[in-house]
Amino acid sequence: AEAALVPGGKSRLALLLMDMIKRAAGTTKTDIENIFRTANQKLEAQQLISRVTTSLQETTKSIAGTDYAQSVIRASGVELDRVLRTLRVQMENGPIDDLSANGLGYNNLLYMAVILEHLKVPDADECPLLLVEEPEAHLHPQLTMLLAEYLANQVPGGKSPQTIVTTHSPTLAASIPPSRVHVLFTDTSKNVSRCNSIANAGMDESEEMALQRMLDITRATLYFAKGVILVEGISESLLLPVLAKHLNHDLAKLHVSVIPICGVAFETFSKLLHPDALGIPAAFITDADPPIKEGKTWEEDLPESEKGIFKISDRTAGLVQLFSNHDTVKIYHSQVTLEYDLAEAGDPNASLMVDVWKDCFKGSPGTFNSQRLDAVGNDRRDKALCTWRGICRASHSGSKAEFAQRLATRLEQSGKNRKQDLPFEVPKYIKDAIEFVVSKVKLPTQSEEVGGK
Repeated sequence: AEAALVPGGKSRLALLLMDMIKRAAGTTKTDIENIFRTANQKLEAQQLISRVTTSLQETTKSIAGTDYAQSVIRASGVELDRVLRTLRVQMENGPIDDLSANGLGYNNLLYMAVILEHLKVPDADECPLLLVEEPEAHLHPQLTMLLAEYLANQVPGGKSPQTIVTTHSPTLAASIPPSRVHVLFTDTSKNVSRCNSIANAGMDESEEMALQRMLDITRATLYFAKGVILVEGISESLLLPVLAKHLNHDLAKLHVSVIPICGVAFETFSKLLHPDALGIPAAFITDADPPIKEGKTWEEDLPESEKGIFKISDRTAGLVQLFSNHDTVKIYHSQVTLEYDLAEAGDPNASLMVDVWKDCFKGSPGTFNSQRLDAVGNDRRDKALCTWRGICRASHSGSKAEFAQRLATRLEQSGKNRKQDLPFEVPKYIKDAIEFVVSKVKLPTQSEEVGGK
């Protein structure tokens, strides 16, 4: 960008101005040349310049002899092409106004601005097209967002070129209306490359707006993932990558994103994840949230069940039905909630959870502690109910998100030293969800990795 903007024969600014002048009517060319002609005359008449010019001529004549040609000091030749090759874009009022003092990212912006200006004046039979590879290079996130919004708001036609941008930036992707996004990916089921338009998802305006509100920088990794696990909130998103490592799956290396949807309508994702839209394998992890038979106190609350199996809420049942015939999405729900199922999954789980829960408080928590857990005995279901009641039903000052973060940290730290691995079982519904997505995402073989290098 800097090389294309500095004065010289290859200056993009000079090319832009030359084209503009050719299209302009009237005396533009003569006016510019006269400005420089007058400037040169005033410069040559200036006392210091005049004295140095005379001395320079005398010295040159003494050296050159009969080859002497009179020299002058001027700003530029007055021919238009020479004038334009001397012009430069500078930052006004800065401590250093030269392009070399700018960051690479800002010079990229200036370069794009010059190109866009050039494309604003097409001939009648031209359809301007701007291709930009990774415009986020060297830009800080705020400038990346502003650039994305600018490009997305320029409707092609007239003075606005059609723009095609390739990017690996979630920041940029999150700033673009989803209907403008096209995703290039490998369809592992058919082993072919595909480019799908999110516009094919068939979302209406309100759905698209809701989706864009949800797609902050973190969640916009969805566009770049090979597979995705969608969860309800921050607790699941903190735990899932660590639980996956307990199953010997590194989701980051597999390019599988774990994304909390935080209240966005599931119907929107049904459209977004359709094979004709995003099309990547996806698993929804959600709570069953069965109806609760409330006791006299929270200690007696009990999820409703039938023949020993907990019922599921209408919301969860509707979600299962919505995706029952979906080609790329599967639904996996807990028996009750995340906390219940974590405790019920294995004999040692509840003991570790009560220890982690204690770390969330300065003192000893009253609703879920070792004494309460020991009092219910060794039955795994009873321990899970004790955990669920103390964390999810009782009134306390604890944070479920902090608990999930501390539990994830404890498990991850233990996993770094296999000799000290904490015994902890992954709930079946979470294990099944992880295995479903991982099975659809293929790691490159060794020969493919070498070929890629």
